Parts: sequence; C-alpha cells; structure tokens
Amino acid sequence: MTEGWLNFDYVVLFSENERLARSLDYKIAKYLPGFTLVGLYDWDYFLVTDSDGIMYSVPSVPLNVNSAQKFSLPENITLETDERYVGKVKWYLKPVIIGGNPLDAKNLAWVSQKLHADLVVWWNEKYKQLIARQSMGATTSAMSSKTNEPGIFNGYYFSKADSLAA
Repeated sequence: MTEGWLNFDYVVLFSENERLARSLDYKIAKYLPGFTLVGLYDWDYFLVTDSDGIMYSVPSVPLNVNSAQKFSLPENITLETDERYVGKVKWYLKPVIIGGNPLDAKNLAWVSQKLHADLVVWWNEKYKQLIARQSMGATTSAMSSKTNEPGIFNGYYFSKADSLAA
C-alpha cells in the first residue's frame, strides 16, 4: 500500500496483492459487480477499475455503479507521505448523503482501514434500507426524524465501531 498527498488530495493505493483482500473487505462484488478496488481518493471516494482496466471514482456511501465517474491518476504518480494520516481514514460519523455535516468537527473521526471497511458496508446497508422505505412511501422528513433514534444512526456506530474494533 502506498499513501500520501497528490497535490491537495490524499490518495491511498493498494498494491496488486492487496486489491482482492480490500475488495472483499468492502464487499465490492456486492455493490459494484465487475469492479476491483484500487484505492481511496480524498478518503470519501473509492478508486475502482472495471474488467477492461478503466479507472473510476465512486463515493463510498452509497456504493452505486451509477455514481461511478471515469478517473485517472498521473502515470508516474508520486505521493507525499504524511505520517499524521498513515493507516488512518477520515470518516464522517453520519455520512453526508444521509444528512451528516462535513464541516462539523463532531461528525469527523479517524478510523483504521479495517473499521472503515466495516463502516462502509454497514452504512451502505442502512442506505439501501432508507431508499427502500422511501420508495415504499416514507417521506424524507420521516426518514430524517428516524436519524435521531438510538440504534439507527446517531450514536449507533459508536457502539458498532467499538464492537468492531474489539
């Protein structure tokens, strides 16, 4: 794995040997069939390649092939290592797509890559449930009112994160 700054963007690139394991951790085959995880871009986006080797960026939540955008990195990429962030991933405790504020410092945590994978999978499942509820007639306001219920969003992933980290 190689990670560091590329200009103003933080990039994590998995080695050829790590890509399959990381793809399994993040359940890429389930959410993005036919893609392989290559790395992270600005912590919020996955870098993936399709079977033809074409690279895309896609938000980590929701992981959806319809959100994939073609992406390229410089050919001879050089990343500037920053020891403050090595092995850490920035995570919004309440993802932005679900109403989390990316500017609120209380909504930000630094997590291990293993925990990041668990959180991405968990939140993608919750996102699918919310979309299913919405399509069954739940209103946006009803969805947002549920985000304050313990065990659904606010606070849940702290206990989830604690149990996953153990």
